[in-house]
Formats: sequence, structure tokens, C-alpha cells
Amino acid sequence: MTLILNLTLIVQVANGSANSWSISEDEMFLRMHPELQDDIGKLIYAKEDLFESFPESVRPSNVTLQWGSPYSRSPLRVHTYNWTSTDMLFQGKKYWKLFPPEQGKYLYPDQGGILSGLALQCRLYTSPVDAFMPDYTRYPLYEKARPYIAEQRAGEVLITPPGWYMQSFYAEEGLGLSTKGPNPNPNPNHNPRSLWSDPQRKERRHCPHRNHEDQRAGLLESTPLQS
Repeated sequence: MTLILNLTLIVQVANGSANSWSISEDEMFLRMHPELQDDIGKLIYAKEDLFESFPESVRPSNVTLQWGSPYSRSPLRVHTYNWTSTDMLFQGKKYWKLFPPEQGKYLYPDQGGILSGLALQCRLYTSPVDAFMPDYTRYPLYEKARPYIAEQRAGEVLITPPGWYMQSFYAEEGLGLSTKGPNPNPNPNHNPRSLWSDPQRKERRHCPHRNHEDQRAGLLESTPLQS
């Protein structure tokens, strides 16, 4: 069975397309292998984590291992508990679309009261819109949305403030890690920040426009992210 699943996964990675792709977000792997988490350490930007003061019985995982095939993408959402997220990429390349809180009115946020299912229950804020392949017939208000766009390469970190809707897109197979935590002084008016590991790559602080060689079928469009 394991061999069959592995072969299926390899085929999906090799044949990823705009309409057929695979993505995984695993919150248990690093908990089961704490020695790996020790090797990764903790970013200075994520040291102030109020979750660590919560009782263990309701303390949510604050580290998620992420993998995606080419063309895969996350849901468009605000992070659970309205936390600040820190997304690291170890391999591959991703694009992000990020929407400040005031643009939520264009994203058709869920009104059904979907809950997280976590021990410390909360409402989820998600959108049915796929920001990389939007259906303007079903969601005409989305045409008014003006996302920030970020390109993320291996070795780079993206920090997103609370309250922002965000969606990621894997331009190629990628592996990364997301950490998150409630900030004691959240400010949704802060802009997302891209932290480049190599100072010689400052020319990429502006994200690509429509003619970039790695864009897939015009999936990227709107305001470049300033770092």
C-alpha cells in the first residue's frame, strides 16, 4: 500500500497542472520528531509566541510542514486565531496573493460559521475564491480586489500580519515550514514583509508582473509587494 501511494504521489508531482495538483500541510510530523524541530530552531521574528502560555490540552500546533506540487495552491483564508504567520521556503518557488482586511468585502468570506475543529474552538475565515484562477462569473466583486503579490524562493521568509487574507501558489514543487502565533500587539495595518536571505538579491524585492517567464497562464496580477 505504501509503495502504491508513493508511486501515485510521484505521478501527481510529475503531471501537475492548473486543474490537477497535490498539496499537504502536516502539523504532526515535527511534533513526532522534536529533534528536527530543534535543528530548525526558532526565528527571532517568531519568538514572542503567546501560545506557549496556553494549557497544553488546548495549545494548538504552531508549526506546519508544507509540501506542494507544481500548480498547487492553498485556500484563500485568514489564519486561525487571527495569528501572525511566518512562512519559510526550503525548496522550490511560491507566489503569494495577500489582501488587507478592508478588502474582505470583495472575497465572499464564509458566513456559515465554519469552526476550526481544534481543541480551542474558533471560527474560520475562508473564501471560496481561487485568487489565482478566479471565476468572475460566480464572484464578480473579486474584480475590485487589489492584492499584494510576493514571489518567494528557497531560503526566504514571508511574514504576514493578522487579519490579512492570503493564498499561496507553488510555481514548482516546494517544501517549507509555517510558524504562527498570536502577537500581543497585533496591527492589521502593517504590510506583509519579505525577508531576503541574500542581500545581493535586492533587485527582486519588487514582485513580477504579467510577462515574467515563470508565470502560469496569467495567474499573477496586481500590486507588487514592497519589502
